[in-house]
Amino acid sequence: MLHQLSSENQLGFKPIFATVKQRLIFFLSLFLFWIAFFVLSRWIFLLFYLDQSAKLTFLDIFKITGYGLRLDLSMAGYLMLIPTLFIIASVALSEKIIFGGLLLLNSLLLLIAILVIVTDLETYRHWGFRLDASPLLYLKPESLASTSAIRLTMLFVLAAVIGVPAIRLLKTIHQQILNFQRINLKYSLVLFLLLPVLFLPIRGSIGVAPINTGVVYFHRSNIFPNHAGINVVWNFLRSVIYMDQSRYSEKLTDNNTANATREKFIFKPDSTLRVLNQAKPNVLLIILESFTSKIIEPLGGLSNITPELNQLCREGLLFENIYASGDRTDRGLVSILSGYPAQTRTSIIKYPSKTQSLPLWPSKMLNQGYHTSFVYGGDIGFANMESYLITNRFQHITRDLDFNPMISRSKWGVHDEFLFNRLAQECDTAQLPFFKVALTLSSHEPFDVPYGKISRTESDEKLFLNACRYTDSVLGNFIRSAKKSSWWDSTLIIITADHGHALPGNQNFMNHERFKIPMLWLGGALEMNAQQISKIGSQTDLVNTFLNQTSGFDQSFSFSKDLLSPSTPEFAIFTFNNGFGYADPHSNYIWDMTLSDFIIKNGNFKVAEQMGKGYVQAIFNDYNSR
Repeated sequence: MLHQLSSENQLGFKPIFATVKQRLIFFLSLFLFWIAFFVLSRWIFLLFYLDQSAKLTFLDIFKITGYGLRLDLSMAGYLMLIPTLFIIASVALSEKIIFGGLLLLNSLLLLIAILVIVTDLETYRHWGFRLDASPLLYLKPESLASTSAIRLTMLFVLAAVIGVPAIRLLKTIHQQILNFQRINLKYSLVLFLLLPVLFLPIRGSIGVAPINTGVVYFHRSNIFPNHAGINVVWNFLRSVIYMDQSRYSEKLTDNNTANATREKFIFKPDSTLRVLNQAKPNVLLIILESFTSKIIEPLGGLSNITPELNQLCREGLLFENIYASGDRTDRGLVSILSGYPAQTRTSIIKYPSKTQSLPLWPSKMLNQGYHTSFVYGGDIGFANMESYLITNRFQHITRDLDFNPMISRSKWGVHDEFLFNRLAQECDTAQLPFFKVALTLSSHEPFDVPYGKISRTESDEKLFLNACRYTDSVLGNFIRSAKKSSWWDSTLIIITADHGHALPGNQNFMNHERFKIPMLWLGGALEMNAQQISKIGSQTDLVNTFLNQTSGFDQSFSFSKDLLSPSTPEFAIFTFNNGFGYADPHSNYIWDMTLSDFIIKNGNFKVAEQMGKGYVQAIFNDYNSR
């Protein structure tokens, strides 16, 4: 009897508990490792953007860490799923197999996480939102062109500084596996309880709705602390999983309100201010990369950045209050050439099945007897531009490969001086009437231009302003040459931008000024002397503003209004990642769709809220239907 009790004690609950305890300690050690890693990565983000973090209070920093912990727990839970299966399998497999397999798996997961975290540190500087699947839509070698070699080296070093000690610690934690004691299979069933234990941190609650990015949003007037709270690995992986879902399910307002709002802005105006002296002029549309109003003096910007453009603004028809529809070139192109607004999460240009149903300004001009062409010094395959341009029925497209390979180039393509030289040649030899679109690129990051004595180690703001000075100087040379050409007197030149920019001032999406861009009409086809149009509008309004001067208002461009018609409603909508802004003469606001609330609101925002939400809901409905 005593011998029997002794045998049961040797194989009984205490030894079993000890072996289970070993595995539980390893489980908790690995789980806490991931939590600590994500908290540390958040502090690195705050240090990396110290200029913004320094403006936060201690309470803000505490809340960023506290609210962010929910997403950290969720991501750690996901990362623990496969290791937990390994832990369960350890009752039947060799400790060395479990050690090697788990160490390899977790090291790979760690390297992926570090890559996402370090990439986010750079992309946030350009895009103003935490890394999601959006960069995968632009995944080409040129995608790295916005980052200088110095910054790439710095990010690589930072990745090593994070990664080397983290992998060493990970290996130390995994050493516990080699001390695992075998356990009777029937008693190992308790380890299966670890899987449902992970359910709570992964979902973030026991409620019906799973965790989402909004749980870290706590600040009502500053978006940066909300962004800082996001676990960027969780954010990236979730957006990758759902990136193929190209429908918008949001209901900002009911469809009746959206339809009623849409009727307010698609009506055909009964009159318009006539500004052209001929019915069928040549049209030269120059789209300047990132040319924000903040650098143009007549639009309230800096006084010494664009002297050429400043003078031209005093010669032509200047639209003083124009907003870009979005914040990327691909969105700007569609907004200008199709009069179609940018969306808050997707870029319609990435879906040819949708863009082929859009109204197309160049195609309309081709049908009217115009000879159409597009001139760009970079790779038109980037961001699916080529598909969209071909759909627009441009008869000729000039790209980087069409330039002399020996001429000086930036990472994105040929410098703007060569673009304008080519543009002048094409205009001189073009069949009339022509509709020609030119897109510049020198003022895109990393702002590498053959102009000014400025070091590449200077701040991004100084490099940006220098690049804008360069583009302005070659634009001025082009216009001076154009005035002497045979085609000047019969041509309307429209100068605008694809989107605004955070610089100068490093403004985030909460600032309306970030989205304001120039729109200037010049040329011999312009009837009037210098004049300013103060009406608030969008780059989407350009197409119908022009068409109503020539062939007539076109209702197929249902989001485009005539800015020269006195009866046209005065407002603009601009979108950014998961949010939008609204502006009219009496009010403006920023709506954050993750927060489901205003970030900023001024003036008579009750009416503005209905108008803005109705407009954006109409965009969603239209986008979903294509």
